[in-house]
Amino acid sequence: MEKAIEKLCGVLGSDAVRLEEPMKAHTSFRIGGPAELFLTPENAAQLAEAIRILRRHEIPVFILGNGSNLLVRDKGIRGAVVQLSGRMSALETDGTALYAEGGALLSAAAAKAAKAGLKRLMQEKEAKLRAFQEAQAAETARLEKSIAALQTQRQTEALRRECGELETKIRMLSETLKQPDIKGEMEAIRREADAKKRLISHAVSYLGKKNELLFAPLKMNRVSISLSEVIKTTGEVKDTFKFAYNGKDYAKLSLSEKMRAGLEIAELVKRLSGRCYPTFIDNEESISVVDNVRLTGQTLFSKVQKDRPLTIVFRGSRKKEKSEDVGKAA
Repeated sequence: MEKAIEKLCGVLGSDAVRLEEPMKAHTSFRIGGPAELFLTPENAAQLAEAIRILRRHEIPVFILGNGSNLLVRDKGIRGAVVQLSGRMSALETDGTALYAEGGALLSAAAAKAAKAGLKRLMQEKEAKLRAFQEAQAAETARLEKSIAALQTQRQTEALRRECGELETKIRMLSETLKQPDIKGEMEAIRREADAKKRLISHAVSYLGKKNELLFAPLKMNRVSISLSEVIKTTGEVKDTFKFAYNGKDYAKLSLSEKMRAGLEIAELVKRLSGRCYPTFIDNEESISVVDNVRLTGQTLFSKVQKDRPLTIVFRGSRKKEKSEDVGKAA
């Protein structure tokens, strides 16, 4: 093959010898795979010499005109394709006859004949052209029907495969449901789940009673403390510590709520220890009213007031409030 290509390039020129040329670019249907060799001779002498070289090297030859009404498979053409249209499309007339090269178009030949006054030849060419067009239309319609039938066949086969798969799954499911062990396993699982539910219920009841007895002395107004909880999935009692005020977690409390909760804790410590410690409240402006706990013992309030001197106020139920200035505020 390489020697033949080298000789063909010497005869036709490298531009006229192409390798793996897509045939879809040279057919009217615009389909087709590559041609192993694609030759475009300029004249009859080059054509004859190219044919001799190809036959000498036993390379198959396919002569191509304009590519009309030609179907090429996707795998392409093995061997050489010799295209005559384009370069070898000359037309000549002597007044009584028309001489055309192999690549000449029928429409160009008919026009040439009409111009030369060859009416009979023009009529024949026009008749052949109409016949070709009709044949091409019929072939196109046949191909469209074949393609539609092939698509329908493939869709039918796909549906049959899907139906077969569904029937197999239904049969397997039916066989599985018929097995007696499944009902027994399901009943055992149900009994185990019921037992766990009862265990969780008992654990919750026990924990509630335990907390009630444990925290009776620790009961406060709005503050609640939890030291254990029940895991819902297993019923296990887990140690924990949760501090809440009005049902809100401590981390989510505002400054005012934290101060009120702290006052309840302070009163609890006094009650449990039996001692009356003084209580110091900073930032009194954050809690204008203390309504969640009854304060006992001595309570010190601190409040910042801008541009006011440091003042100590004594408050009591039997004595009137007494104020004393001790200096200017910083």
